[in-house]
Amino acid sequence: MGYQLKTSDDLLVDFKRDSYIAASQGNYDDSQLLAVADKMILQHVVPLLKSLDSGWYMDYTDQSLSATANTYGIPRYAMYGMLYSVRLVRTSDGVETDDLELYTDSDARIHRNGSPGTPNGYELKHNRIWLDRFPGSSDVSTYSLRVYHYRRPGRLVLTSAAAVVQSVNTGTGVVTYTGAPPSTFTSSTLQDFYANQYPFLRLGANIPATALAGSTQTFSLANAALLSAGSYVTLEDETVFPDLPIDLYPHLSDLMALQLARSKSDAQQLQIEQAKVVESMRNALASSPGDRVKGRKRKMSLLNSGLISGGRRRFMVND
Repeated sequence: MGYQLKTSDDLLVDFKRDSYIAASQGNYDDSQLLAVADKMILQHVVPLLKSLDSGWYMDYTDQSLSATANTYGIPRYAMYGMLYSVRLVRTSDGVETDDLELYTDSDARIHRNGSPGTPNGYELKHNRIWLDRFPGSSDVSTYSLRVYHYRRPGRLVLTSAAAVVQSVNTGTGVVTYTGAPPSTFTSSTLQDFYANQYPFLRLGANIPATALAGSTQTFSLANAALLSAGSYVTLEDETVFPDLPIDLYPHLSDLMALQLARSKSDAQQLQIEQAKVVESMRNALASSPGDRVKGRKRKMSLLNSGLISGGRRRFMVND
């Protein structure tokens, strides 16, 4: 297999090689270059992948229900403050309800219920989710609020800002690293865990440490079990893996080079050149319509179709 980028360090190697940036240049250090990469991901890569409606960046956040609250914050990682759907999830087995209905403000006034009970719908007010009623005590003990959203990628950092797992003691929760962890790690920092092979799955987020000694850091038994030899541990909200398909890494490098050369190009020309790179990414993904799973059978519901009255039917068609 040909050369493939893996980490943020590899991205910088590729970028410096292809952009012919001088090794001795003093305008941008590596952290600043990664900040440019973050900007390009959010400005160009995320909108492209999100537009394909194929599940890229889709994630969910669970929140505990309270009998004394009918308002809940939009998840901190929700890009653009946008939600995909809101559901209730049974905490005992993870079974989800159907989507709660989204009300407009005028509709919400009709559907608001002063009696506690199982919520049926919600409305959005700035950065908060307003349920149509306060959850009943039985609902609080049965359900959590599950909010599906597009998760904002973590901030890119150098591998020197992360630690690599050497071994995990699943009986004590002690994680031994291949060397001394970064000085930013402490006995109480929050950490994110990542697998070391593509697609570099996020194994855990906002995991609290309980101790730190030498090249070891301790977590709860359940959290330590998420890790294995080779896993990466970073501070919360940081990552050493650019959050996009590995095949698009070279395009990200091109976008970085164009962005850094913006002082030599007028704004209109810069937009044209960046649009060309984005179109190249689109072509690489063979999009339009851009289905992520080729040859799948798509289920179409005709429940609301005027062609069918009474009964329920579903038809299967080939893409």
